Amino acid sequence: MQTIKGSQKISTLFLFLIFLAFAFFAFLFFSRKDIAEEEHTKQIASHYEREEILHYLEEEVLDANFEGKIFADFYEFGAREEEAFIWAYIAEYYIENGKIKQGTALSAPLAIILSTKNRPLGHRQAGSGRQHKSAILRIFPEKYHEEILNFTSDSQDIIEQLKKSTEEKSREYF
Repeated sequence: MQTIKGSQKISTLFLFLIFLAFAFFAFLFFSRKDIAEEEHTKQIASHYEREEILHYLEEEVLDANFEGKIFADFYEFGAREEEAFIWAYIAEYYIENGKIKQGTALSAPLAIILSTKNRPLGHRQAGSGRQHKSAILRIFPEKYHEEILNFTSDSQDIIEQLKKSTEEKSREYF
């Protein structure tokens, strides 16, 4: 009887050790996935790719209604696969009576669709009105929902920095 109980204890201990090893490797696997996502986000935010996105925003997203020049800047929430998730501030500036004036402007979250070389191919944008929240929930990954939905109230300082950046670009241009 003693040997059976002893072998049961050893079997139980062996199964417990296997479970611990499995849990440890599962933890490592999922941790590596988060690190890979962070590394991908850092790649999207490189200087070259940032310039590509800025060029896209200035040329493709907003029309100049006052025949002015469009300038843009953005805050990056993050990225996955071939999309970058940003808050864009895009504004038209023009000269009137010798002074720089702001024309059409857009401050909104965008999902920038990227090529395999991280060049912008297009974008998705939530509309305004009643479908705004549901579009954000559909377009953006869940981990960014709260930040995006509260961005205009919680991140006024960031939006103000983006606006100042476009104003500065317009002063340099004109």
